[in-house]
Amino acid sequence: MERTFSDYFNTPDAKLAQKALDYLDGKQIEHVISLLDDPSSGRREWRERGMRPNYRNIVGMIVEESGMLFQNQPPQLELYPIDSEESDDPQTQELTDILEDADWVEFFINVDQVVRLLKTAIVLVQFDDQNAKIILDCLHRGDAYVRRNPITREVVELIYRVDLDTEEKNALYRVYTNELIGDWVEELGPHRAKATLVQSQVNPYGMIPAATFYDTKAPRIVTGK
Repeated sequence: MERTFSDYFNTPDAKLAQKALDYLDGKQIEHVISLLDDPSSGRREWRERGMRPNYRNIVGMIVEESGMLFQNQPPQLELYPIDSEESDDPQTQELTDILEDADWVEFFINVDQVVRLLKTAIVLVQFDDQNAKIILDCLHRGDAYVRRNPITREVVELIYRVDLDTEEKNALYRVYTNELIGDWVEELGPHRAKATLVQSQVNPYGMIPAATFYDTKAPRIVTGK
């Protein structure tokens, strides 16, 4: 079976999202060079004239200093059995240990930055059988595509880019459905072949373990009464 995935990530929105994250991560240099090389708005012979690309990571400064998800300390986690007003301390401690092993505080601080920058992000939760720990992944419009049920809005398919190898000229994608998890390889370039299924397995969760987070900041100006 063959599919094509790269078109999902070549849209203007996906490219803009990835560019914004490059700015956040201090990877502006390739975009600066691209701008200088632009024949319509760049600089002629800027290399020959001894011009050196430079930048300041203003995006990172704004996003990182404009707010913190946990300004004082992380929330206190507690698990309560059904029909009980007292927390289950052993279960609570087990959950705390599992989350701390996954560095969940640092992870969600990064998620918060992505959400404030792109207005939305997806958190995918997986389990590493070999190391017996959960794996948290932050996905976004630049590297993930979500298909929903148009009526229930339930996520019915999640496609995300696992790896991009420019030297081998291929990309690896993972596709989640409620029934299956599949890994696909797709060749890059103008004459690329369609993606080829490398391996697949039954989805052990019976669902797509992903949650969408949105920027819920209230409007600065409220109109109407």
